[in-house]
Amino acid sequence: MDKRIDKFRKMIALRKTECVCVTGWVPFKNTPADFEIWLGRHKEPRQLIYAPEHDYGMDDPTRTLKGLDDIQACSNAIIVTHDRFIISNFRRKNVLVFTKDGDVDLPEFETYGASINKIMMSLFGQPCTIGNIAANEMKRALMLYDEGSNEGDWTIDHISKNFGDSVEKTLTINNIMDRMEKRKEKEHVDK
Repeated sequence: MDKRIDKFRKMIALRKTECVCVTGWVPFKNTPADFEIWLGRHKEPRQLIYAPEHDYGMDDPTRTLKGLDDIQACSNAIIVTHDRFIISNFRRKNVLVFTKDGDVDLPEFETYGASINKIMMSLFGQPCTIGNIAANEMKRALMLYDEGSNEGDWTIDHISKNFGDSVEKTLTINNIMDRMEKRKEKEHVDK
């Protein structure tokens, strides 16, 4: 038997009286047969709830998740999701994460009430909370400043006007301001 399947079954069995959230690189699909292979036959039947984030569309995630209060009280539910809001509503001991290399384990941090950014970075390896195109354009603006192609004030103004509010925007602007200060200090020392 696949070691992952055995480990997954043991972890589920230990949580037989609790609702469990499964996330990460989940190797089974939303079919009862495929899931049954992973879950195995238990005396207590478990309800599978497949909750992909794209099904929520523009809904307010907190409104959508109000139904989970009843599900968490249920002892036979397993929620399969990548939705960071759902994961943030589960305690670490009830979150099973499939890793890229195929293992299954608990997260290394408390997920209950964890920020969406922390969940994205730690569970999904997503170091950035904005889209890749915008992140790459921000990096390019910083690189052009470093190369001397753009002035610091112009770069800050460009980023301020062309990007929405984000942690990355704030960090990039602060980074440029720090670099501008260091350049001024170096120019002062060199004189």
